[in-house]
Amino acid sequence: MLKDNGEKNQNIFQSFANLIGNLFAYKSPRSFINEFDPRYLKFHTNRTLMKLAQTKSHLSKKKLIDKIILIEGDSH
Repeated sequence: MLKDNGEKNQNIFQSFANLIGNLFAYKSPRSFINEFDPRYLKFHTNRTLMKLAQTKSHLSKKKLIDKIILIEGDSH
């Protein structure tokens, strides 16, 4: 009975130590799914985004990315 209680305390301590350690561990970002991933598109210039969105209007980057995603969604 004492052995089980000791193991439980050790597991709790180890879980707590892992929780604290995770705060300082580096996690690499998710990779881009494709070239039309919004996280990838935000690094392009507005001029490039305007070509991909098939527009000559000067829109915000957010609106251009939304328009590109709509266009790509229709083509698939």
